[in-house]
Order: sequence, then structure tokens, then C-alpha cells
Amino acid sequence: VLTGLVNDEVSYEDESMVQGAKEALASVLYEIPRLELKTGEISEEDMGKCLVYSAKIVFCNFSEKLNNFSFDKEGRIVAFISLTNPATKQVVFNRQIIGSSWLSVFDSVTRCREYTMHNLRVDAARSIRSAYPLRGHMLDRGLVKGSKEKLKRFYIDLGVEQKTLSGMLVDVYIIRRVAGRVAHQFVGSGKIFEVEGANLSVCEVTKNGDKIKDAWERGAEIAVRA
Repeated sequence: VLTGLVNDEVSYEDESMVQGAKEALASVLYEIPRLELKTGEISEEDMGKCLVYSAKIVFCNFSEKLNNFSFDKEGRIVAFISLTNPATKQVVFNRQIIGSSWLSVFDSVTRCREYTMHNLRVDAARSIRSAYPLRGHMLDRGLVKGSKEKLKRFYIDLGVEQKTLSGMLVDVYIIRRVAGRVAHQFVGSGKIFEVEGANLSVCEVTKNGDKIKDAWERGAEIAVRA
């Protein structure tokens, strides 16, 4: 009670939101293309290739707070997610994630809870994807528009087989090989517009289409990360 008074908020733990948060954190693994979820018995051989996923909820409630100079209730969940190598016990990934939403935006507490849990799952998926991205190459330049022939789209070798999804963000790099070492120079970015085949997707340019086009026309080796 004292903590609530000092922070000008009165909070209470919401049991139904706690359960929903657990389910959201468990389901996030289905949204990571590079990781395959394994359940049940795992052989010793497979164990060497596996990571153990765990999540810990440290805060989950509705709190009354000031929002734009008026009191409002915020649904907020804070958790930590981690991936551990079971053979070495080394934590290879650890991140704090947050899901939140304001009650005033929705017409019911139920919808506010649902959106809070949705945001938690989205933040968790984004965090893990950034640590384990899909990697591929640019295959061809695509649509060019206007008198200056600006690049609008390009093709990459990531598709259904890699569990590529429409809407994924793509960074584009030039691969440089110097003295036996490989360097990646960022040149632009895009967003996957459509997955067209087993190993084919088309991307829309979102940044530096001219640099991507120039690199392609110079014959540079171009890598992508989604």
C-alpha cells in the first residue's frame, strides 16, 4: 500500500492476466522461423543442438496512473525470457520484454487485457527474431519506377522452406572479402511484400533503393537478413 501511495498508483495483481501472460510466452516459440520447437523425449544427439527456453514474469497487473493529465488504468506485464545451452548451462540469450496498453483506448477491461498480452508476445517474438534472424541473398532486382528508374522491389532467396513471413523487415548488406576475412556493409532495407515460393520472396524497398540498385548493377555480392 505504501509503495502504491508513494508512486501515486493503486495496483492489484490480475490472476487471469497472469495466466494469459504465461500462455502468450509459451506460444511465442511458434513465431520464430529459425527455431523449431521440440517437445517430449529428446535424444542425446539432438540435445547438443537444442536450446532450453524459459520465461519469468516479474510484474503483471492493472495500475491507476496519470495518462495525458487524467487518471487511467494501464495493463502492464514485464517478463524475462532466456535461451540456455543445456550441455554447457550457458545462457546464450536473455532479454526483458514488456507488454502494455491503456484501458481508455478500449471499451472493456477484457480487450485491454488481450491487447496487453498481444503486445507482450509481439515484443518477445521481435526480440528472439533479432537474435536469430533468417539469412539469405538478393537474387535479382525487381520493379523500377519513374524517369530516374528508382528501385521499388527486389527478390531474395528466403521463402516457405525458411518459414519466411510477409511483413518481415529485411536489412541488405554488401559482402566484402578482405585478407581472408568477411565484412558486411549495410546499404539499405526493405520489407517482405509477398512469399512467392519455396526459396523466393519479393521485398519492397523502404530505405536506400538507389544504393541497393547501384550495388546490384556493380555485380556486388549482396546478403540479406530478415
